Amino acid sequence: MQMHKGEDEEQKCYIIDTFSAIYYYQIKAGAFSSILDKNGNDWINYKETHFGIPGDACGNLRGLPGLVRNVNIGCPGSELCSSNIEKKEGNFIITSYSADEAWLWQWHFYETHAILKILAAPVDRKYWFLYAGTPGGCFNPGDQFWGTNKGGARNDTPEYSSNSAPPETGDWKWIYTGCRIQNRCFYLHQLTSGDNSALFCYMGGDKQGLAANDGMVLAGLGYGPGHNPQLTGKNDFMIGFLETMDHRQIAKSISYLTDNSF
Repeated sequence: MQMHKGEDEEQKCYIIDTFSAIYYYQIKAGAFSSILDKNGNDWINYKETHFGIPGDACGNLRGLPGLVRNVNIGCPGSELCSSNIEKKEGNFIITSYSADEAWLWQWHFYETHAILKILAAPVDRKYWFLYAGTPGGCFNPGDQFWGTNKGGARNDTPEYSSNSAPPETGDWKWIYTGCRIQNRCFYLHQLTSGDNSALFCYMGGDKQGLAANDGMVLAGLGYGPGHNPQLTGKNDFMIGFLETMDHRQIAKSISYLTDNSF
């Protein structure tokens, strides 16, 4: 595992290079603007855009973890946070906090995955954990798949649009999405207990919706009805790539990593 400093979308970053991924973490945003797989495909593809909705699905709405979207805490492109990095027992740890120090979180990096620890959050504010990006490096719902701890892999394409049925929601502990041609998926998993709603959908970047040339996947844990965040207090999450699209193998791998990450 290696770390160096660089830039992504004109913001200074910590760049963490692991066996399974390369993470670009914007220091002042406290968020990932890019996460590259082994083949160099960017599964976030954040870009600075100002198109509004749905156009910003092609850039500005992307990122991870997107904790407090309405005030841009933990969202790429913002400058409302500070971050520092240390190396401990061979692994890198990034600590980020908001300007008012009300929010505090850490990322712990391993060769196969990364863990987010929310260490402090205001008692009167709720948040969510969001992945908004491009599975396999592009927006192509017809060639992508997804699933949850309740089942998969699924090929249906729930859409985030005012003119369509509501996005797919459920009480999920983990969600994954990927690109069939690569036989690879990216997952997000809530490690702490809780019965929170979660969401998965595709969002095209123009009025063509799923047929748009660009757009993003949105997967959210703690994403409640009416687009309201549900998470409070301290929580732990895990993210990573798995080199399979077989649901049983995905479930087995997530279970193993969960049991052996602390």
